[in-house]
Amino acid sequence: MIGLKRGTVTLVPYQEKWSEDAEKIISLLKHLLGDTAIDIQHVGSTAVYLIHAKPIIDISVAVRDLNDILPHIEVLKQNDIIFRGEVIEGEFLFVMGNDEILVWYKKS
Repeated sequence: MIGLKRGTVTLVPYQEKWSEDAEKIISLLKHLLGDTAIDIQHVGSTAVYLIHAKPIIDISVAVRDLNDILPHIEVLKQNDIIFRGEVIEGEFLFVMGNDEILVWYKKS
């Protein structure tokens, strides 16, 4: 299971699939963003081996300047990565698949 209904919190046992899914997403982002992405990491509780976690995969992408990501919004959208804006100052939020997978872009 991946994702939660908005407004709910559930912890589930660690699943190997989380790491596999994160690697696939990281590979896709590297392909789509090229040199714009300085670093891409699987972060959050699903990245910690063997702990119970909310089944939401968090990916953090570092860029030199936050605005560097803006030209990529359309190609990301074409790949089901939806721009949600600057939810926290200095960070852009993108989501995949009905808010199931969070992708953070933040200044390095």
